[in-house]
Amino acid sequence: MNKIKLILAELKYTDDIKMGAKHVEIVAKYAPLISQLEKAGWVVQPETASIVIGHRSTALLTNQTAFETLGIKSKKARQEINNKLVDVSLRYTRTIVNTTRRFRAAHTNRNSPLVPAAHSTT
Repeated sequence: MNKIKLILAELKYTDDIKMGAKHVEIVAKYAPLISQLEKAGWVVQPETASIVIGHRSTALLTNQTAFETLGIKSKKARQEINNKLVDVSLRYTRTIVNTTRRFRAAHTNRNSPLVPAAHSTT
C-alpha cells in the first residue's frame, strides 16, 4: 500500500519589510496542525511550504525551498511560477494605485475638510 504525504502550503502577499516574518508566521501557524495530524497517523511534511510575495513585487529565496517542497524541482519552472505570482502582485498594486489616482483627481477641486476653503477679507 502506497502512503500519501500531505504537504501544507500557504501563499501570502505582504509588505516587503515583513516578508521574512511572514514566512516564520506561516510555519508557526500550521505547526500545531501538523503535530495533530502526525499524532492521528498522517504522513505530513514537517514544515509548511510558505510562499510570500512582497507588495513591491519582491520575493525571497525562501520561496524556492517551498516550491521544491511542492515538487517543483526545475529551477526554470520555479522561476516561472515565482514570476507569475509577482505579476499578480503588480496587477493588484496597479489597480490600487489607479483607483487612488482617480479618487484624488475627482476630489481635487472640491472643498475638503482637510483643505480649508479660502476666506475673503473684504
